[in-house]
Amino acid sequence: MKKIFIYIVLFCSTVAVAQQIPLYSQYWTNPMLINPGFTGSTDNIEANVIHRNQWKNIPSAPVTSVLSLDGATNDEKVGLGLILSDDKAGIFAKRSIYTSYSYKIKLAEGHYLRPGINIGLQDVMVDFSRSNIQDKNDPYLFNSNRRKSSFDANFGVAYFWKDLKAGVSVLQLVPHKYRLDTDTGSYYKSNSKVNIYATYLVPISKEAKVNFNPVIAMNMGPRTPFQFDVMANFDYNELIYAGLGYRFNSAMCFNLGIKWNKSLRVSYNYDMVVGKLNGYTGGSHEIALGYSFGKSSKEEEPKDLLSNNSQATNDSLKTEISNLKKDINILKAEMEVQKSGNIASTVKEDLVIQYAKDYKTLDGIVPEAGFYIIMAQFHGLPEAEADVKELVYSKFDAKMISHPSKGYYIYEKFLTDKKAAEDELKAVRWKRLDSYILELK
Repeated sequence: MKKIFIYIVLFCSTVAVAQQIPLYSQYWTNPMLINPGFTGSTDNIEANVIHRNQWKNIPSAPVTSVLSLDGATNDEKVGLGLILSDDKAGIFAKRSIYTSYSYKIKLAEGHYLRPGINIGLQDVMVDFSRSNIQDKNDPYLFNSNRRKSSFDANFGVAYFWKDLKAGVSVLQLVPHKYRLDTDTGSYYKSNSKVNIYATYLVPISKEAKVNFNPVIAMNMGPRTPFQFDVMANFDYNELIYAGLGYRFNSAMCFNLGIKWNKSLRVSYNYDMVVGKLNGYTGGSHEIALGYSFGKSSKEEEPKDLLSNNSQATNDSLKTEISNLKKDINILKAEMEVQKSGNIASTVKEDLVIQYAKDYKTLDGIVPEAGFYIIMAQFHGLPEAEADVKELVYSKFDAKMISHPSKGYYIYEKFLTDKKAAEDELKAVRWKRLDSYILELK
């Protein structure tokens, strides 16, 4: 009778267990856990901890803890990571360690791909001492623990474009069959799962610093339930986080978090079970801690102005000197007109070369590289806005870009061809004689 009971316990546990891969609700805070392609994809070195208690009303329900660390090398092309996890569910326990690797590939300007893989070791154990049995002194049950270790691998590809992050991964790439008992023929079999993940950052209000970050994720595999998540996350100035999500036919997710000094993040998630299990299993609690403790890439080192070992260095030095001279001319012009408080510069050159990264549009975006026909420059925004209205009234398509120290630039047209920009400059000088071309590189 005892042996029949063991058969039933092993069969129900090994065949019916669906959570072979740990379940998280806050994977969006650390997507490397579900796709190794996201390894080292941020500017910082990231350390994350997640602890989850699932179905609080069910004895021996799943309890999962995971620790991860990842960052990029100096050139930001290679991502390296480490994942340690401990997952318990009833009589089952699984511990694993993975090393993760990804490589950044540029597809086009602003479009990047990161294929990644993590390889590790899984240790699976069936512990009969955790069984809920009547005869707790039965030595057969307590001495029949089974343990099996094997290598495992996960593969994924992540795609990045502006504020879009998406990826596809295959988890438990090589399925394993763990023989747990030779007499009963009981076994634990791991199955591969495909994961699809996408998120996009949408600024709701730049003035209020409120962002919206929707998340979509899907999990599918043989003999496992299809999982589909939709989440709506919000943040204020990347300091306070709140979110609401729905896991298809499973749970509603509620999330709240806070971040200190742009480095330490603490968040809590509660899953409220919906569907047929509502009222029986209870909810799930999940706590996540994250810490960014330094940039993964070194700050750009200053150029060696004394080095003349290569032609590239000489060309770069000449460009720097030329730009410095033009900046000096602009500063001299600014000093001459600052007393008036209106026009910030009266540049006499036809062409001024600057770096696009030093400028911003009124929406806070770095302008495109190219040629801007500058018709005026002001210290104050009210004066600049008034001049834009005057130029628009005169049938000019006037717009603005700004510099943190040089003020507001009114430009009539943006062009990518230098010859076209020179022709346009001649055409606008009937209105503003001191117009010039600002080339942003």
